[in-house]
Amino acid sequence: TEWKKYPGNPVLNPGPSGTWDDDQVYATTVLFDGAKYQMWYTGGYDGSHYKICMPSSADVIVCVKHPDPVLNLGASGAWDDDHVSYPTVLFDGTKYQMWYSGYDGSNHRIGYATSADGIAWVKHPDNPVLDLGCNGTWDDYYVISPTVLFDGTKYQMWYSGHDGSNYRIGYATSISPFPVGDVSGNRQVTAYDASLILQYTVGLID
Repeated sequence: TEWKKYPGNPVLNPGPSGTWDDDQVYATTVLFDGAKYQMWYTGGYDGSHYKICMPSSADVIVCVKHPDPVLNLGASGAWDDDHVSYPTVLFDGTKYQMWYSGYDGSNHRIGYATSADGIAWVKHPDNPVLDLGCNGTWDDYYVISPTVLFDGTKYQMWYSGHDGSNYRIGYATSISPFPVGDVSGNRQVTAYDASLILQYTVGLID
């Protein structure tokens, strides 16, 4: 509840004039991998389009920007062809997962992408993964700015919804797919799964 601002703020600034993030840098998500801090942020390009960018830092303060945006706009006519912004990122030890806001010039929706290194991202073919609410509901104009946590079984998302007049905060869930090796069906891989596999191998169980 008590925070002390760093006297050298800001620690990340817009790029030089004419670069892809010369307008604004905002809406960050940060992870620590045990050696360095990784940040993904929204960067403004010439005041027209927003893209998702990534610097990395070994000490929280000195940020070294990746030379290019790491998540770009969708193809012309796509649901995210105008802006991609507001990333939230999780790392499960194997892959990075990103949920982000996509904008087509009229509406914001929420998409999903994965990456092996946090830099090269592949958008999910079924995007957007969280669409607008039904006409006349509180989030029928925008769904934007996701924050996602994983509790071991399900993903929980808090997001902003807009009806054309007001923003409110919504909640959504998604069940994790069964991990490889989870033969018990409890969505975890443990010694119990190994014992079941051994029992099956020697013919003790079906």
